[in-house]
Amino acid sequence: MVEFKGLKHFPMGDAVLEISEEKLIISNISSSGFDGVSIDTEFNNNWNMFMQGIPFNNDSSVSLRFSGRDSRNRIKTKGELAISKTDEGNQIVINSWLLPSQITIIGYNEDEVVYEEEFDVPQIPSVNWWPIALAFLALASGHYSSSTTTNSDGSSTTTEDWKVNFGGKAAITIIENGSSFEGDKIAFKFERNYPADTDDSIFAPVTNVELFASNVEEIIILDENYSNG
Repeated sequence: MVEFKGLKHFPMGDAVLEISEEKLIISNISSSGFDGVSIDTEFNNNWNMFMQGIPFNNDSSVSLRFSGRDSRNRIKTKGELAISKTDEGNQIVINSWLLPSQITIIGYNEDEVVYEEEFDVPQIPSVNWWPIALAFLALASGHYSSSTTTNSDGSSTTTEDWKVNFGGKAAITIIENGSSFEGDKIAFKFERNYPADTDDSIFAPVTNVELFASNVEEIIILDENYSNG
């Protein structure tokens, strides 16, 4: 285990973790797809990770898994996102089986919203990876935020927002409808609604983020920050 920026980081698979010059270096990454780092985000509603850009070759892939614990300490996978190289560009996919029925895709260019559209999430038996977007850029950061609102009728609405930043501007294409825009960041935002009598054990805020990689020489995390507000 390595503590970096106040959070516990655990190696996964054959990965080796080392802090050097105030950076967390993840090395010894093979082609298995199971090497990487597990980060204990400690119930923080906002978490941001900044990396040295990860370039992709034809066999490279990077995956992010967001997991939580409910009030009975049971593990629940909240979401999964992966990026891999294709002939058309670096393809971003999301595990559709872990999403609600609708999701909003938001494109940014230097923090300005340049694209926003809501999509119905496909639920196709035996197919969990939903292709979202293509971009010819290296992965440079990952972000997660969540909030819970109690409505006037006693019901609750949880809102989650994932972002990935590419560290530079390029054309990003939305696969579902062919739309494209110039940007440096793409976000996925969605809501879940719960009736007033929902048991507390149903709610499982993200407490852990896993970063997996395959056929990547190393991953260098430059900084992490987090908050609970």
